[in-house]
Amino acid sequence: MDAPRILRLMVPRPMRSLLGAAFSVLLALLLTATIYWTLFDPKWVPFLAGTLFAAVLATASQASSAQWTIARRTRQLERTRARIELELKRSHHATESFHISEARLRLLAAHAWSETPVEPLPLFYGVIR
Repeated sequence: MDAPRILRLMVPRPMRSLLGAAFSVLLALLLTATIYWTLFDPKWVPFLAGTLFAAVLATASQASSAQWTIARRTRQLERTRARIELELKRSHHATESFHISEARLRLLAAHAWSETPVEPLPLFYGVIR
């Protein structure tokens, strides 16, 4: 297993972002302390300042990448929700159409055609006075 996979398994997701920020802050503090302990020696200050700048730049890059990932996932989630809503509407419409056609089939199956004439129903065809 590689190190990122082990980190994903061992550290929960919310802690990973905090862990990255904590390491960046720790690196910045250590580099600042190193600059102080070298007594601002001219040969060390540019090197350590550059390293500190690179660490801050890496942290900013990681934060920006995380924001873009969140924005992309949010758009994907919105599209998926819209797609699911459309599928629910289609499913409801198809279910209604099926019930209507099933009712028509039952209505047609309830009628029987015969060769012999049938007397009309007196209630509907009789004369009412």
